[in-house]
Amino acid sequence: MIGIVQTLRRWWLLLRIVWRSRGIRRATTEEGKLRAQQAMAALLADARGLPMKVGQVLAGVGGESPFRHLATGVKPLPMERVRPLVEASLEQPMESTFATFEESVAAASLGQVHRATLLDGTPVAVKVRYPHIDAAVKAELQLAGWVPEVGPVKTWGFDLNGYKRVLHSTLLGELDYLSEAQRQSDFRSHVEVDGLLVPKVWKELCRPGLLVQEFVSGVFLDDVKEWSHKERLKVARTLLVTLFQSLFVYGEVHGDPHQGNALYFRREDGEPVMALLDYGCTIPIARERRLALLHLIVATLEGRDTQPLSCFGVLGFDMHKLFYIKDKLPALCRILFQPFLQPRAFALEDWKLGASIQELLGEQKWWFRSAGPPELFLLMRAFQGLVLQMEALDVRLPWWPFVKRTVGESLLDEARSWTCPPLPPEFAGQAPSMKTIAHSLHVRVKTDGVVTVSMDFPSEAAAELERIIPDEVLHRIESLEDVSVLEMVEKVKATDFAPQDLFAWEDGSKQYRVWLA
Repeated sequence: MIGIVQTLRRWWLLLRIVWRSRGIRRATTEEGKLRAQQAMAALLADARGLPMKVGQVLAGVGGESPFRHLATGVKPLPMERVRPLVEASLEQPMESTFATFEESVAAASLGQVHRATLLDGTPVAVKVRYPHIDAAVKAELQLAGWVPEVGPVKTWGFDLNGYKRVLHSTLLGELDYLSEAQRQSDFRSHVEVDGLLVPKVWKELCRPGLLVQEFVSGVFLDDVKEWSHKERLKVARTLLVTLFQSLFVYGEVHGDPHQGNALYFRREDGEPVMALLDYGCTIPIARERRLALLHLIVATLEGRDTQPLSCFGVLGFDMHKLFYIKDKLPALCRILFQPFLQPRAFALEDWKLGASIQELLGEQKWWFRSAGPPELFLLMRAFQGLVLQMEALDVRLPWWPFVKRTVGESLLDEARSWTCPPLPPEFAGQAPSMKTIAHSLHVRVKTDGVVTVSMDFPSEAAAELERIIPDEVLHRIESLEDVSVLEMVEKVKATDFAPQDLFAWEDGSKQYRVWLA
């Protein structure tokens, strides 16, 4: 009976949250929208569990937001409610394990953290799971199981049941602190990055509702934005290398990149350090999938003759769905992997991912997304978190050189030589390879046979010819009646950036040429 009452109360709270979300959409002024968001944030904080996790996603990784405090911590439970939980987990009085145990100063979605010291004086952080939060989460998951297929989910055939399964397993895994302690210890053993601290775990003291780890003091990303440019660059390098090493080398990625899960501080020598916290949600990536992803990135970068349709199939995509957009896959790879294709520092603000995919696929973008495996959205969230953190730090770094240094030549060679599985008979000979798309845009001007202008760009730069080509070449193109830059750009897009000559003209001692190859 108690379980039914608990479930009904939880559902009533969720219905209030839904009602508040509609209030945000109905707001007609910025002030009204802000008030509705603040009311919504208060409800999410009270709810803890899955609703608060939604609020942490809304909070992003930095900047002002009504939901910001959900990422950095909300009002915790008082000690009189926490002590019985700790002692029940340890099956002994707190004083038998801890010399001191302080009130929590901030709480998270499933539990709250307390500063304590062990009997030998070692400072530790103790994460305590909320009472009844497991029942609350299970009630939410049961309600999520009733979510109807509507909108794009129904129209484009998303695997809604698959997403529910991923959500279910992820949240239940986050409730088990004993399992989290093991994942954190494994991550600490396998991912060694300069500037990264994975707190040590005292596994012998951990329980399903209790986690004891090394105490770390630091600031959130918002405060790091005030550090020097050099320090912010080092933090960004740590972020990049941590993701690349955990993804391509170790095969287990931290999957919860909200602001409250990382603290930053300076070591005694002044070097910045990122302490990565909370391993309740990590994403295992099978070796074959890691190789397929790295192979596809390398093939896109180097213009290798590989089948993106087959690679996406290994990554878990529905190949029958992707077959309908097979001719777009090479160009789509150029968009998805654009940060990896630049040898120099990449400006993330130039990566118009959503707009570029919309221009390439139109409404079929939903077809591509629905073809993806449900578990992939967790990895995409990790990449999105990286991008948002880099943008918040306001720095630029070259991605590919860091991939090369992180994974090493041996793994890169293995990825290059990795062979895509043969396509099913019904697809064989019909899917384009990466060689069907140009690798680079080239601009050359020769005067008396000597090259006077030589410029090379990524092939997608052809979409902005008027902005990037030299004035001398632009003026020559515009002087001809039967040639226009606009028509050249439209041709490039219509042929999905296939290798081709865009402009070639000889004028006395001068020769002009613009081409994709």
